[in-house]
Amino acid sequence: MLAACLLASSVAARPKLRSVGALARALSAKMKLPPGSVIYVGVPVWKGHGSHDVLCAGIRSELDHALSAANPSTKVLSQLQVENGFLAAGLQPLDTYFILGPSTAVPIGRRIGAAAVVTSSIREKNGAFLLTVQVFQMARGKRLAKLKALLPDSPRMQALFSQPERPIKGSTGAYMAGIGGVRLPRCVRCRNPAYPKGIYAKGTVILVITVGTDGRARNIELLKGLAGRAGAALDRAAESTVRSWTFRPAKGPSGQLVAVRMPVEINFRQDP
Repeated sequence: MLAACLLASSVAARPKLRSVGALARALSAKMKLPPGSVIYVGVPVWKGHGSHDVLCAGIRSELDHALSAANPSTKVLSQLQVENGFLAAGLQPLDTYFILGPSTAVPIGRRIGAAAVVTSSIREKNGAFLLTVQVFQMARGKRLAKLKALLPDSPRMQALFSQPERPIKGSTGAYMAGIGGVRLPRCVRCRNPAYPKGIYAKGTVILVITVGTDGRARNIELLKGLAGRAGAALDRAAESTVRSWTFRPAKGPSGQLVAVRMPVEINFRQDP
């Protein structure tokens, strides 16, 4: 199953927050992080038709600045610092666009040395834009807060919203699947994973892979594995399984075959 990258406190059905700044101030009050803490703010996920990556990047930048202003004692990582952190952790910079979500916030935050990670999503609602933000603390390994803000429509928001989708290409030559006219590859032969002999465990392994123009998976990175000896065995089984898969290659905006980068979930759900 493909993961779109991008999967507690109660929230009101009608958010009272009406700006990114107000949301950042409320979020900072709930985080209560020690001075000097490092925060990673992910690119919001668009919940609607298309992707609107320009809008999402603009909201992320605004949230970055607002969180820095709300709590100057914390350090919000820039996109360049995040990408360098991903490289140091063995992941590709392109992965920063789509792997951050509730199910991956903690492992990713720990790999890049952040004290807290902010995930978000945005969608249209009643002529405005609903921004939902969650913050996860690495030390506790759980969500600290979830807040929503209803951002009024404005010329700036419409300008960001109406920008055409652009293909996003990483330094390795792979594109982000599903963005800017770049299609998703389709499975031709994608068998289910086999349990290693003597292993009895359940869970989900999340990998990030590149599907080349030959339809084979390469550059396989383990994003979220399972704990313990049994978990390590299932991690290896998941990687071996994906390496054997065959895809119909993705096509770019002009119909040409292109390599794409995307997340994959491998589920071990039943006892063998």
